[in-house]
Amino acid sequence: MQAVIIVGNDQAAEQARFELVVGGLGLLQRALRAVQRAGATSVLIVGPQSRTKPVVEHDPTLSIPVTWCEHEGPFADSGAALRAARDAGLLEPTFWLTTADRLVSPPLFPKLPVTTDVLVVEDDVDPVGTFVATPAFTERFAAGEPGDLFGGVRSDDPRHHPGDPKKAVWAVVADASQIPAAMQRLTASLRKPLGREDDGLVAHFINRPISIQISRVLVNTFVTPNQITAVGLAFGLLAAALVASGDWLTMVLAGLALQTSSLLDGVDGELARMRLTMSHSGEWFDTVCDDVINISFMLGLGIASTTLTGHSIYTTLGIIGATTTAITVGFFYREFIRAGVASHNHFKWGFEKAEKTQKSLLENAFTVFSWIAKRDFYTVLLVTLLVVGLPTMAFVIMFTGSSLISVGYVIQKLVSRAPKGKLAAHDPT
Repeated sequence: MQAVIIVGNDQAAEQARFELVVGGLGLLQRALRAVQRAGATSVLIVGPQSRTKPVVEHDPTLSIPVTWCEHEGPFADSGAALRAARDAGLLEPTFWLTTADRLVSPPLFPKLPVTTDVLVVEDDVDPVGTFVATPAFTERFAAGEPGDLFGGVRSDDPRHHPGDPKKAVWAVVADASQIPAAMQRLTASLRKPLGREDDGLVAHFINRPISIQISRVLVNTFVTPNQITAVGLAFGLLAAALVASGDWLTMVLAGLALQTSSLLDGVDGELARMRLTMSHSGEWFDTVCDDVINISFMLGLGIASTTLTGHSIYTTLGIIGATTTAITVGFFYREFIRAGVASHNHFKWGFEKAEKTQKSLLENAFTVFSWIAKRDFYTVLLVTLLVVGLPTMAFVIMFTGSSLISVGYVIQKLVSRAPKGKLAAHDPT
């Protein structure tokens, strides 16, 4: 679908509104990235090409074609801008429409089923400023008076089909004084709900509030999400090296390094979401780094336990656990590639069925375990055990947890390959 972005030329303003920066992006740059992520196949910018073209040329993330319809009017004359594009024959029958004087996000541009007799507009009660424009929409403006686009579209026309902006992030940014409020809306959207595929208990109540503040500072710098992931990996490997010493103070420092790594694990994703640079490769990099940290830290705990107890069995078990976990993770990666995902949070065990109202004892046990196995929770647990001087217990817990994951994966594969008739006989539902 075509996306049309109206850019007013407010010559009297000290800074053009489309250049106002919220969350590391100018408003026009954000609108361009938002419509691209929403699935736009092309973009038409209605506004001054000389001032807006550098925004397009300097954004390496843009891959869809962008064309211009020259228009020098202010944002207040957005209706005339749209008519100029229509008269130039540049509008497709159905298109997304927004203006570059507001904070927008991909969910504002839904792929709604539209027909020629439906005028699809935004919510009339709360003017978001984005539209899915149908032929009926264009026809209405052909007969209307030039002027404010949004004032003209709000009426009691029964053909209106209100949008649902509740799931999206948006805010009008008329001048620099409104940037803080827009930024507040943007950062509030970074909070995730409690859930298996979202934030765990520690992440929701402790890590996320801290990481968001870090992200607010970093979003206007040149620091990239992948760089944050790499720094988190460095802290994780440092923690693994420090914990292997067996010295209490050094192990406490290892715990702090591990918690820092866990905290940074949220910053990379937050930066990507604020800048609209989320990527499959970035998620893969984050997942691999997390697994490398887990494997390394378990091995470090095994070495520390041997140092403290004098029993070499812990180092041996650490090597076995690290090797087994690496192999299991490799199989997980194969499953991820097949499913088109890149995170353990999205992995579904074979016996998990969302439509079930009653779960078996095994399903309930793995549900509880999936919460405990989330990085935010077990990191705090391990750090606590290190602080109170129980590194061997920390190793036993980590080794047991990784073993359960490996055994659970094997059980799942065996069950999935069993004849369906035999499975039905054992299925309580």
